[in-house]
Amino acid sequence: MAGIESVTKVSRDITDTTVILAAQNADSGWPHPEDIRLVGSVLKISVSTPSTPERDIYLSRPPGRRGFINEERVREFMENHGLEVVAPEQLSLEEQFALFASARTVVGAHGAALANLIFCQPHTRVLEVALDSRAIQTYECLAYYCELDYS
Repeated sequence: MAGIESVTKVSRDITDTTVILAAQNADSGWPHPEDIRLVGSVLKISVSTPSTPERDIYLSRPPGRRGFINEERVREFMENHGLEVVAPEQLSLEEQFALFASARTVVGAHGAALANLIFCQPHTRVLEVALDSRAIQTYECLAYYCELDYS
């Protein structure tokens, strides 16, 4: 989808390797708005955007190390309040992109699935659930640069 012709998969640890990361001048904003624009421009090509987003979604997480211990109750609560419960890890990348492009509201715990906010339309409502002690502003920044209504 990104136009990359070949990918090399490595099935072992890589050691004694230098990693070079591109800098965004003196701007420490992360995620950086230019990176968001670049990723969006490359990957949004395959996403058909509805004229009016109509889905209110809750991003379910399997119980475990990072999921809610009462996930079943949370899912029930979300469904009772009109949210569609979705397990993003069970969807293909294209399905995840389309899901977020069609979302009017996204509710989810802090985690990688929220990186898909880049595919939301401006003014999509976003509620990120995170502990105060683990408050990392990654998705808040992403929402800001994508013009989403974040809480």
